[in-house]
Amino acid sequence: LPPEKPEEHVFPYASPLDEFRATDKIEEVTEDKVDAKATGGGARSRRAARKQKADWPPLVRAFDGVEVVLMSGDLREQLQKPRYRGLFHRAFVGSMAVMPLFEDAGIAAGGSTDPFEATQSPNVRRPPSVETPELLGSRREESLVAGAFATGAEVTFETLKYQAHFEGLARLGFRHRVAQACHLFGWHLRDERHALPRMERDMKEARARELDTDASDFMRFVVPA
Repeated sequence: LPPEKPEEHVFPYASPLDEFRATDKIEEVTEDKVDAKATGGGARSRRAARKQKADWPPLVRAFDGVEVVLMSGDLREQLQKPRYRGLFHRAFVGSMAVMPLFEDAGIAAGGSTDPFEATQSPNVRRPPSVETPELLGSRREESLVAGAFATGAEVTFETLKYQAHFEGLARLGFRHRVAQACHLFGWHLRDERHALPRMERDMKEARARELDTDASDFMRFVVPA
């Protein structure tokens, strides 16, 4: 911008941009002008524009042969397709996208098939691998979600650790619910000690927040053979 002038501080408050506009240094471009420039060169210029390719940097070799699939809509409806059977080796599940997995595992709120209601301790909630080892993989065959992953696949879940509007108890409860669903699928939780702190019925909110803060940011599960 040009040096400050006294006129800028007196009504009607001159703008420093007026000097640029007066010398045609700034040109306002409308959509009509852009369209006219794009079509002004005729068919030859349009063909040249189509041939122009973006100069993207090359991917690292680790991504050779990797196909990324972004899925939206009803997850269970999508995974019914035979082409997805045993296809995925890595997956990331956001914290707001876990409900289809809970439904697939039969533990969604309001359901009548939750096997943990009658088995978990009323005072202390421990990892399902400790409380209910007999339920490991009990929903694997009938689950569309579990069937979409190959042997050795890794599934990463986002936790509620950085969701400020959730209380500490709700954050810990979310971790345990994810662990229960994946336990029914037959998946093993990595670093269970830090990813899944135990919950107590009379736990104070400050203690719950402390445990969630010290816990891992993500929960990582491995699909066994």
